[in-house]
Amino acid sequence: MPRPLETRPAPTAGDGGAGAGTAPVEGPPLPWPGPGPPGATRQQQQQQQQQQPYSRAPTAVPSRDRGGGSGQGGGLQWSARCSPPSFQEAVRNHHGLPYPHRPAGPAPAHTPMQLFVLGYGERGVHDGDGLRTRSSSDGGGAGANKATALRVRRGAARREQLQRVNGPDSGPPPPPAPAPDDDHPPPSVFRTPPRRHREEQDSDADDGDGVPSLYGYGALPLPPGYAVSAAPPHEHPDAFANALHLPLRIGQALSLMPADLLTGSWSAPRAAYSATVSTGLTILAVLSVVFKLSQKNVTLLDVMVIMFYGLSAIASWLFLRFARYWGLLLRAFRAQERHHGPCPGLRRKLVSITGVLLGVAFVEHGLSEMEIVLNLRKAHANASTFTEYLEIYTAANYDMVIFVIGYWPLLTPFFFFLNFAATFVWNFNDLFIMLMGVALAARFRCLRDSISRAIGGTVALKATPVLGEAYWRSARRSYNALSKLARLVDHTLNIQLLVSFVNNLYFICMQLLRGFENPEDPVDHWWEVLYIMFSFGFLVVRASAVSLFAASVHDHSRSVLDVLYCVSSEDYNEEVYRFLVQVTSEDIALSGFNMFKVTRGLLLTLAGTILTYEVVLVQFN
Repeated sequence: MPRPLETRPAPTAGDGGAGAGTAPVEGPPLPWPGPGPPGATRQQQQQQQQQQPYSRAPTAVPSRDRGGGSGQGGGLQWSARCSPPSFQEAVRNHHGLPYPHRPAGPAPAHTPMQLFVLGYGERGVHDGDGLRTRSSSDGGGAGANKATALRVRRGAARREQLQRVNGPDSGPPPPPAPAPDDDHPPPSVFRTPPRRHREEQDSDADDGDGVPSLYGYGALPLPPGYAVSAAPPHEHPDAFANALHLPLRIGQALSLMPADLLTGSWSAPRAAYSATVSTGLTILAVLSVVFKLSQKNVTLLDVMVIMFYGLSAIASWLFLRFARYWGLLLRAFRAQERHHGPCPGLRRKLVSITGVLLGVAFVEHGLSEMEIVLNLRKAHANASTFTEYLEIYTAANYDMVIFVIGYWPLLTPFFFFLNFAATFVWNFNDLFIMLMGVALAARFRCLRDSISRAIGGTVALKATPVLGEAYWRSARRSYNALSKLARLVDHTLNIQLLVSFVNNLYFICMQLLRGFENPEDPVDHWWEVLYIMFSFGFLVVRASAVSLFAASVHDHSRSVLDVLYCVSSEDYNEEVYRFLVQVTSEDIALSGFNMFKVTRGLLLTLAGTILTYEVVLVQFN
């Protein structure tokens, strides 16, 4: 423990010096070399100091006066004829270490960090002599009191900043968490387990997830303070918000997600843009129904247009609903990342999935347009100008609009954009479910890996350490917080998941049915055969990917069992038993509007359903 700096008596008139100094203190004198040779006496050093008033030799060492001191500055005082010691000399003097002789000359300037290390006040603005002097009214323990006051001021400033972001009705701030020590173990299982733990009342009321138990699941309306989430100034690239930033930016370019991606606050222009596109898709779906009902002979393949625009419009409106919960999801994921850190590699994985799926979807859309154009060109060989081709293309693809309002050339670009937006929403709904499933499963995987490292791995070659009841209580609470987060994600995505499965099931059956209807001449209609085969394969792969990525939440939530089964007999306690019971009895998985749980077994069920419906469709067609 370093001892406080001591003061030297100032030179008096009897010693040949002038000027007032600090009061002497009890104790042996510390060696302080003067301008003379190293073996010079104290009197010779004082005489040399009088002859060289601006030399480096001090006549008084600074004192850390805990009781107020004397003079206006109080606490830190310097002789009128000496400059502060250098940083190295002050450190040696503070710890009572010897130091070599220093030649005379000006003292180097002290940086704020050096002064902070030495304990001379806080970092920031200092006085003219380089030090921030303490007030003479400070009593004992002034440094501790100032540190406490500084923490209070910083906390108040942070709460004011959050209130400006969240609004005035965000509620009172939570009490500050105690600093982790031996008696108060850290809440995260990613840290070293405590050596001893004080017996305290076990309560699961606060699991560190930061999500209210009723607001997040639709039981109560969301309070104003939970509508947005303040973005940290320097968030990790693998954080949830940053990992989903690129996919959601692409979605916002095509009218999805009107909420801000980092805070969850709504923007009026983005909301108007999203509502306009959703309304346009809804109008196209309604006009398709009206047009098909006006015809006499309607086949199963003719209903594909109604299902395409109808499901795209529903998915677009559901993203508006999801945007209301985006701020709450950001708060929940940031609470997990604040306690346990981000999942490594999450951003790279999500960006890779986005690039592959959207790239293949773009190729599939291009083949679809190529099939339409080549079929129209072969059927209307007499058309020669671009205007004629444009009118023929519009009449073939948007006949429901022409049936109601006629052909308007100025509205054709808007219909082209709506068609492209419908195709994008048709694919992005599945993509977003995949990304959310991967992000949620990564949180369970990180928890499982941290516990596995703590016990030495599932295949331990040596005795596992005894972690203690406090560690397993923290691990169980972390798992409980993740289960709440999974229920929140399921509440926000369950309708979109149901729409995704209905969409994939219907279009896989329809594309397979189109494949059974062979064209008259496959060689002349090779583009049609190519599109049907590619589209059918893409739909099967996309539906399988949605099922597997959504089922990964259920798989990783139960992967903790492999680690819990490896707990040693010495470390087995009531908390481990409660942890085992919770993992085995709680069924954590994403669902389709609470009608079915998405697990790996659902993929085989989906395949059997497609084959059954396909046989029925072939018979009726």
